[in-house]
Amino acid sequence: MTFASGWPWKFFPCRRPMPLPLMSAHLTILELLLICQIEDASLRLGMRRGYPLRLRLSRNFCCRFCCRRDGRCWRSAKSLAMIPPRRHVPSAGKAENMSIRYRLGETTRGVPLGGLGTGSLELGVDGSLGQSLLQNNWVGSAAKQLERLSPASFLAVAVEREGASQVRLLQGSSPLALPVVKDLSYAGHFPFADIDYDVSDLGITLHLEAFSPFIPYDARNSAIPVIAFTFCVTNTGREPAAVSLAFSWANDLGANGSRGPYGNRNAPREEPGLRGLHSATTRRDFRGQDQYAVALVGDHAAFTCLPKWSLRGNGEEFGRLFTAHGLPQAQEPASKPCNHQPGVVPGAVAATLRLQPGETETVTFLLTWFMPNHRDFDGNHLGHVYSNWFSDAWDVARYLARNLDDLRERSRQWQRVIADSALPDWLQNALVNNLAFLARGTWWTRDGRFTVFESLNCPLMEPSVLRLYGGFPFVFMFPELSRNSLDQETAYQHATGEIPSFLGKAALGDPQYGCFPHQSNCAFVLMVFYHYRYDGGAAYARRMFPAVKNAIRFLQTLDDDGDFLLNNHGIDQGWDTWPMRGTVSYINGHWLTTLAAGEELARVFGDEEFSRECREWRERAAASFEKQLWTGEYYALFRDASTGDYSATCFLGQFYGHLFARLLDLPDSLPPEHVVLGLKAIHRLNVADTPYGATTGIKPNGERDRSSTHNAQSWSLTPCELFPYTAACCFEGLAEMGLKASEKFCRFLEQKARAPWQSWLLMYPDTGELFYGVDYVDNLNVWAIPVALLGFRCDVERGELTFAPALDACKIPVFSPVFYGSAEYEATGRQVRLILTNARPEPTRLRSLRVRFPGQSVKVTSTLDIARSEVIASFAVLTGEMVLKPGVSEILLRNDE
Repeated sequence: MTFASGWPWKFFPCRRPMPLPLMSAHLTILELLLICQIEDASLRLGMRRGYPLRLRLSRNFCCRFCCRRDGRCWRSAKSLAMIPPRRHVPSAGKAENMSIRYRLGETTRGVPLGGLGTGSLELGVDGSLGQSLLQNNWVGSAAKQLERLSPASFLAVAVEREGASQVRLLQGSSPLALPVVKDLSYAGHFPFADIDYDVSDLGITLHLEAFSPFIPYDARNSAIPVIAFTFCVTNTGREPAAVSLAFSWANDLGANGSRGPYGNRNAPREEPGLRGLHSATTRRDFRGQDQYAVALVGDHAAFTCLPKWSLRGNGEEFGRLFTAHGLPQAQEPASKPCNHQPGVVPGAVAATLRLQPGETETVTFLLTWFMPNHRDFDGNHLGHVYSNWFSDAWDVARYLARNLDDLRERSRQWQRVIADSALPDWLQNALVNNLAFLARGTWWTRDGRFTVFESLNCPLMEPSVLRLYGGFPFVFMFPELSRNSLDQETAYQHATGEIPSFLGKAALGDPQYGCFPHQSNCAFVLMVFYHYRYDGGAAYARRMFPAVKNAIRFLQTLDDDGDFLLNNHGIDQGWDTWPMRGTVSYINGHWLTTLAAGEELARVFGDEEFSRECREWRERAAASFEKQLWTGEYYALFRDASTGDYSATCFLGQFYGHLFARLLDLPDSLPPEHVVLGLKAIHRLNVADTPYGATTGIKPNGERDRSSTHNAQSWSLTPCELFPYTAACCFEGLAEMGLKASEKFCRFLEQKARAPWQSWLLMYPDTGELFYGVDYVDNLNVWAIPVALLGFRCDVERGELTFAPALDACKIPVFSPVFYGSAEYEATGRQVRLILTNARPEPTRLRSLRVRFPGQSVKVTSTLDIARSEVIASFAVLTGEMVLKPGVSEILLRNDE
């Protein structure tokens, strides 16, 4: 038996657990995870030589083989088929196995919790509450003031043992003179964070699940200003125990006012199923409507609340007042600020449980906020869309209390789709946790405008160029919000046809032009076409077509030398300090695909003249592109015909435009053989340069391109260019090569950098050290990878789905406005099996299915109503009025030659 550490043997198919009765189930040993390949007859276990094997040795021995439903091996499967399906997200309590886990002290930054456009609060890996963006303080000095909450905001537990109460703050450290937990284990999978506290000295086990609702295809319930904290506590002692859990929150609404602190007020509030504190200010001015609420869900008999306690003596008063029997009950509002923190009024809510030995109970607290007075940097009142749905913070809590179980389950359900797939763990984690940016970097105003930050460091609102990077989850999960943003860009389109580069700096209504016009206009056209294919169909695209046509007309004016390619003049290509001039390869890759999109839209809407013009431009531009930039191995970074400047640097992102052609089912503009050679050259040069992913720019001799004038952009480690490279590899039959590159970065980010929820932008390739950019929208393009692996494409106008997997056996999650669920594909010999699982509660109706099929004639057996089947260009094309009901639909295609 030999052990293999490299791809693909670290991943393997595990369809169902198979017991090993020859091993004792009663031994107690440390759990080991051994991934091995049987090389000879030394360990047969009834299997043929060469089968991959996974042994998991523990109290319950088991062995998982590469078995299908019929018991035969997935021998013919390519590499991704050797990836085990993940575990189901559990129905209650514990963090599931998809989570990224850390121990106390391994890192600090945790999962940001909050809704779309609501602001967020971070539950740190040490258990503390911090990095607060709840008070409309996304950027600037206000953000710095509120990043760290008052030390009076925390979670706590008290247990009575031998007649005395023992109190612990549920975090690893605190400036208060109160004891903290000695250890904890943190598991994050946005929008959930789970903590197991080491409080064994108190005779209990204690688990926390914190989450904010995040539900694809339900934007309204994904934009609620709330975090639910659910504790699960078990008495592990031999005697009955009194246990109290407390949530202390500092009302600091007036603490940072421009005219100094002013009065705050915490008032007890109670109704059936909901009791707690409602926090507001005492003044009716601009900020007077801002509110918090901390509430206990359910009718716990032993509920207590304390509207105010003092930080005097570093929290000694709280330690004295909070016991295993709760807090001193008070009914009168408190408004006097804390002596040691002007403008802050700490209050607390507690629930007391009386647990028999072995008994388990749960307690849920809600933290809600209501901050309707949101203004941008220009002073314009924006508000929040949630103020159209709720009247105050208590109203938010009321809604959550009534719908908590449903919102929690629906927030888990989409994660099950990912967890049950055959994607490797690093990719599952990257898909889930990069979405954490949406809690921190979005605005959704009262009048309905939805916008995205470039980042909190660089607060440019709705940067159109980054639609090419961060737009995927919006199209896939919240298409109406993506269309909303495109509509805003259309409203500010210049008379020349130029799309604004962004709508303002931490502001809306102040559009800026001329920054990145090439990419901004290309991105606009491509995202409109994305919606045409995946979501809005002809009705939406017809409305947008005039703006699309004008955008392309403007781009044509950026051809300075008549070669039908766009010309750049410095930083207008998007990389601020990386000099590129003339014909830039990755810019014109987008341009070629933009022309293909314009050609198709014009044809659909009967503008034959413009369609022909786009086609002619694309053909001539493609010829110029090949002549000027093809090196024989890849496309050079740029060539400036006016000065003779030329860079033969191999750029990591040179095929991003080609990737969009694949995603949108548009015709190729580049020779397929050149694309494959270029991707292999990137692997040889850029990927090989760093152990952490890929370097952005490498010269033909293997040296790094160090032409950046300010920092290391030209030779940085940049995941937002790496993920599209991986996706392009998947489309071109190089899935194993591409996946390995992204795996290196994702494992580095999880295991060494320990920053999976922060969306890093630029790092040094030697060390992985971050040198610029946190909380950037760019890395959301990791969502292109599963689409490429599945070869999934959608044509909503034709009612058609296409599945052309990069692998002969795979199970991939699918998120799209038309079909949401998973697709399981298996091609063996003369047949193909496709299993579609519809995760929606309602049926999905199709008129056509295209499935990659290795044959000339096809015979179909299916649970769907298929009227006709034929083979066209390596695809089995199935037509009819097909209804994918909730649950599983199966299609078996046999070669009928």
